[in-house]
Amino acid sequence: MANLILHVGLHKTGTSALQESLHQNSAKLFECGYFYPKPDSQDAHHGLVSLLRIDNRGNALHATGKENFLRKLEEFKARADGRCIVISSELFSEPVSETAIGSLREMFDSVRIVLYLRRQDTLLESVHTRCSSKTPSATRTS
Repeated sequence: MANLILHVGLHKTGTSALQESLHQNSAKLFECGYFYPKPDSQDAHHGLVSLLRIDNRGNALHATGKENFLRKLEEFKARADGRCIVISSELFSEPVSETAIGSLREMFDSVRIVLYLRRQDTLLESVHTRCSSKTPSATRTS
């Protein structure tokens, strides 16, 4: 039985902290039946998911991206040895190939998508606070 969890990390929802925890605890997760493959980008799978990126017309940005993505997931399935595979990246929240995501249903018995949402007003407040804290104090206004 092969299962897959795709963690769609929207910005400013604690995604980096979750990815760091998944990566640091990957051995314990493996013992508990989950496989968090070694990330290609710090603690996340951005390089893997970037293979699925599309432009605003729906055209793939990488000619063989879908095939390389699916081939990598097949490798993960073999290494997972029946464990549930967990893939996490903020890039899932950007335009990606729907056909590639649809192909996952054929590869796995179950595909679950985990998406963290945040109230937009608190997101805007967080972004504004972060940006204003980077502004030199001499030019800061109320």
